[in-house]
This record gives sequence, C-alpha cells and structure tokens, in this order.
Amino acid sequence: MPDGFWKEFSNVETRLKPIIDDLGRMPTARELIARRLSSLSTAIVAEHGGFNAVGERLGAGSSLERRTRGYWKDFSNVEQIVLPIARRLGRMPTMGELVDCGLASFVQGIHKYHGGIGGVEKRMGLAERTPKKSADHWKDIANVSESIMPVVRDLGRMPTGKELDARKLSVIRNVIVKYHGGFAGVAAKLGLSANQSKKSRGYWQTFENVNRALSPVLLELGRMPTNRELVDKGLRKVSWAIVKFHGGFHAVAARLGLGPVTDDFIAVHADALTKIVPALDANPASLWPRMKRSWATRDLDAAVARYASDGSTDAFATLLSD
Repeated sequence: MPDGFWKEFSNVETRLKPIIDDLGRMPTARELIARRLSSLSTAIVAEHGGFNAVGERLGAGSSLERRTRGYWKDFSNVEQIVLPIARRLGRMPTMGELVDCGLASFVQGIHKYHGGIGGVEKRMGLAERTPKKSADHWKDIANVSESIMPVVRDLGRMPTGKELDARKLSVIRNVIVKYHGGFAGVAAKLGLSANQSKKSRGYWQTFENVNRALSPVLLELGRMPTNRELVDKGLRKVSWAIVKFHGGFHAVAARLGLGPVTDDFIAVHADALTKIVPALDANPASLWPRMKRSWATRDLDAAVARYASDGSTDAFATLLSD
C-alpha cells in the first residue's frame, strides 16, 4: 500500500468490513495475518488504538474482549459464540480453531462449566468435530481433489503442506504424501500448477522458466511485480531466481519490456517520433513526461512498430486515452 494508506481509518474500515461480515465479529491479529494482511494488523495497533478500540468504533465488538466473571457459565452465551462459527465450518469448531479466533477464555469456560468441546457439541447436537475417513476414502484421488479444491481456487495453484496445515488440513497433507506420490504427484494428476514443487537443478537459471512463472502475475498486475508481491503469492523461489541469476527486478523488467520509458529509450525512437507526434492530438511538452511516468518500454515499442507497419497512430491514441 502507498505510504500513509492505513493511517486513513476509512481504508481500514473498507478492508475490515467484509471480514467482520464473514466472521460476525472483529478479527484477531492472527486471522488478519492468515489472510496476508499483516500490514493492516500492524496499523490497527500502531495507528488506531488496537483491536478492541477499532472493533468498538466499527460496532463489531472484539473477539478478545474481557467477559464478566461467570459469563461462560450461562450456556446461552456459549451458544452465541459457537453457532456462527459452526455454521461456517459445518461442524463444531476444534479447540485450536477457537484459540485461533482469540477465544482462549471461552475454551477455559466451557471446560470449567460444560464438559469441554465434547460436552458443548453433544448439548448443541452438532456434528462430530473431525469426522474420520477410512484409508480407502483417501486413496481415491477424487476425494482428495474435493478437499483441496477450495484452497486451489483461493491460491490459483496446488497448495503446499504448510498452506494446508495453516487451514487445519493436515490430514489431507498426510494422505497426499502417503497415498498419492506427494504434492507434485497430486498436482500432475489434477492438472494443477505446483509452483512450490521441487525443480530440477538449474531450473531457475533458464529465463523462460522464470518468465513462465511470472506470466500469470504480469497478466493480473499489468506490470512487473515487486519482491513482496511475489512472496505474498507464494513465489519466493521466483523472486530469489530473479535476483540470483537474472540481474534483479529492474533487469528482468527491462528484458520483458516492462522497464520505464527513459530519455535514452525515447531517443532510440527519435526518427519515428518526429513523424508521429505531429499527427497526435497531444502537446509534446506533456507527452514526454507522460510516457516516462506511465508507459512501459514494450508499449512504446509496439506503438512505433504499428506506425511503421501501416502508418496508423491508433496504438498511440489508445495509450494516451488510458
């Protein structure tokens, strides 16, 4: 985010509202970090008085607020907490999931007054917390596929073991290794991109492989990604290869035609531009700064090439209208 973005409370509110609607309460720092919003979590504490203060300001309460003595003894208070979570999960939440939600005091309370997770589960008539599946069930790749597809849709690729663990899907991680040849094997069976699978020696030294891994990100962003953006998308190895083998981010951007338009690059096309600019409805004094500010080298290359092939300035007009 640009400098000062999270200092504006309206930006914090806009990003938090969908999460609050999803959870039915103010999220915890841990939940924001799991959603790759660690910068928002930091800003809530550093800029806006902490999670309780922001939760109160948004009318969302707080998953970490203190309860009165004996609060959890009243089973109706227990139901108010459990039901929204159970509806999302389709089952009784586990102890770990409740603690992750900032409900450690709740866990202590139900153990003290209501027979623990099992007691609450039985009293509320909820499904078994972690239904066990047979080995034959997990040997069927279709059942594995059904379990990981929500994660695949979220990531856009085959998840890693750590990513499954973070989503409380360690069972799936284990069966992938035990029955299906590991993550690369499952990715191949399901036709998925396994960005995190082990590559052959020297794989990332080949620029085409780096370019292939970058292509979906380039299409999404319309520009060269930063190191942080690649890491956040699970492409740490690609970022490492760019720096280690291919001259760094600026060099790769230039090689892909995504580098900035400089005076030297404009000079390369000087002969063509002296013919093109008079045909454009643009002031040269403002055209050059705009080129350098928002065009990539491949944009200018393509526009000049189009003019050279058929005399058309349409490509320039399109760039100027963006």
